[in-house]
Amino acid sequence: MVIDDDEALLEVLRLRLGEAGFEVIAINHPTEAMSRVLTERPDLIILDIEMPYFNGLDFQECLYSTERGQQIPIIYLSGADNFPNFEDSMKLGAEAFISKPYDLAELLETIDQVLARRGVRRPANSKLASG
Repeated sequence: MVIDDDEALLEVLRLRLGEAGFEVIAINHPTEAMSRVLTERPDLIILDIEMPYFNGLDFQECLYSTERGQQIPIIYLSGADNFPNFEDSMKLGAEAFISKPYDLAELLETIDQVLARRGVRRPANSKLASG
């Protein structure tokens, strides 16, 4: 699942991650994302920090306050890449923090590493090579 208020970025990530073999749920509003993440249980969330209504850190804190939500790893993909945001995301339990603009190979490698730690592998039909 990708959660970001930037529609253009969501579409690019949906396309690129789809080409890499992932099924992508792209959501541009954090409140919609909260209800969907608890019902659809994605393997991983890619999350922006700066969003309207509540930011990614608030989203993560709210999600991780639920038993189901605690099991879903989060990778931040954000332009708000200052040290306090990085530090806060790690304290909340994020798996990784990637700055925008991002490098697709780095993002795919990070996704693969996070999922591998949880015993999930990328589908074999990937059109893109990682790393």
